[in-house]
Amino acid sequence: MIILHLKLQLENERVLIRDTMQQMIGNIDHGCFLRIHRSLIVNTNYMKLKSYKENNEYSFRMKNGEEFTSGRSFKEEIDEFFSANTKLT
Repeated sequence: MIILHLKLQLENERVLIRDTMQQMIGNIDHGCFLRIHRSLIVNTNYMKLKSYKENNEYSFRMKNGEEFTSGRSFKEEIDEFFSANTKLT
């Protein structure tokens, strides 16, 4: 098992956590947080816009202006999340 330092971006600060992505995913609210890349989990409460790019990738713009691109292998998980949470699409 590889343990990394994860950077957690909070509203007003960044925190380093020594954990694996898999352990982090197991400890968060799956109604708010979505893994969109092997190295990225986003809080959908702070998501401003989601758009399909191409080649099974999505672009996410957060309320603070940051933009992220999903990994292709996460398309199905992203689609399922937004199907179950239609208020966020």
